[in-house]
Amino acid sequence: MNESKENSNAVVIGASMGGLLAARALSDHFAHVSIIERDTLPARAQRRKGVPQSAHAHALLSTGREALEKLFPGITETLIRDGATMSGLDEASFCFNGYTMPKTAAGLRALMVSRPMLEAAVRARVLALPNVQLTDNADVPGLLTSAGHARVTGVCLARRGAEAAKQTEEALAADLVMDASGRGTRTLQWLEHMGYAPPHIETVRVDVNYTTRLFRWTPEMPKAIIVGATRTNPRAGVLLAQEAGVCIVTLAGYLGERAPADLDGFFAFARQLASPEMYDVLRRAEPVGEAHIARYPASTRRRFDRMARFPAGFLPFGDAICSFNPIYGQGMTVAALEAVALAECLRDGQDGLTARFLKRAIAITETPWRTAVNNDLKLPQTQGKRTPMIRFVNWYVEKLHRAASHDPALLVAFQRVTNLVDAPQALLEPAVVWRVLRGNVTRHAAPAQAAMPSPGLTRLSIK
Repeated sequence: MNESKENSNAVVIGASMGGLLAARALSDHFAHVSIIERDTLPARAQRRKGVPQSAHAHALLSTGREALEKLFPGITETLIRDGATMSGLDEASFCFNGYTMPKTAAGLRALMVSRPMLEAAVRARVLALPNVQLTDNADVPGLLTSAGHARVTGVCLARRGAEAAKQTEEALAADLVMDASGRGTRTLQWLEHMGYAPPHIETVRVDVNYTTRLFRWTPEMPKAIIVGATRTNPRAGVLLAQEAGVCIVTLAGYLGERAPADLDGFFAFARQLASPEMYDVLRRAEPVGEAHIARYPASTRRRFDRMARFPAGFLPFGDAICSFNPIYGQGMTVAALEAVALAECLRDGQDGLTARFLKRAIAITETPWRTAVNNDLKLPQTQGKRTPMIRFVNWYVEKLHRAASHDPALLVAFQRVTNLVDAPQALLEPAVVWRVLRGNVTRHAAPAQAAMPSPGLTRLSIK
């Protein structure tokens, strides 16, 4: 903790993954860190109302796992001991743009664990810190500010009593307030109330529907299967082995497509994916429990970094800055990277902290945002601006996938980008371009298509 901050206070709004990771970064630089959460948090790993996506497939990309280890040394080993699994490219099956990818060894290993288990493990470590305090079943209806609203000086804390309608409010002073409340952030309303011009907002409507089921996992099954949508089939699927001897299967449909919740309908949807492998595995698997359904309407990025004025003492974080189609599996990794960046910014002092962190945060979101948006804009019905560069990138990546189906080195290059290890420009290096060209002039079999394709246009590149 900074010597000059012996009596300093920080407040984090939201106790989901983003809020917990932000609190961990703040704990080394503030005497007191208060986390405020609307939900009543469970004592163990279980789904909760405030995280509706927790019922669906989650994984930490290789880079995200490394960032999590920086914040919580040894947490990967603890999670694996408790049943989480690791998977490399040689243990997973990928089908991109209808092309089946080869198995290959690489230094990229994803951590596959249910969202409730991961969040519970992180929450336990954060709350074990002596200077971190959690207040759940409470809300933040507004911010406290200085005269002229140049600085945020705290929050208005509303605690809910035994009766939901009964609240007691109090002022909670803070030297720094972090908004990690997620996609439902109130930051835009608060900024407007303080007289700040709104940020530029980038939005791409995707209308993705998710249906998820659990199945008993056996060692004969792959640890992971990723089947992306194709130009003619707007359906995708993810199978991930996780704790408790089960695998989680999330089927996604774009633009009105939806996997039915009943088992027969779920299987029928899986059978129509661009690769038959998911269906072949599921039809032999034992289902566990009921289906869960969710919808994701649009990807959104708020360019707070471009605002001419922004209040000191206040920072948005995680999904409050940028939330993108979760089918790409990059959200938790981005939050972990932002937490590491926040810690580094704080080590350099709080002078200019707002501008420095917002610049770092938007840079972290750039690759996952472009990955999600470029792919989603391949669907003609997707609402968003299609630049000549986006059209070129989508054309090129499809050619890369074709070549990668017979060239493991190209799969590794592609996965290093989607795992946020390399910048997208790495795929345009001369050696990579040459392999793509060579792979596309060589005669190969056409990609296998599902028996009953549906109209659409997209590609999946998650985890």
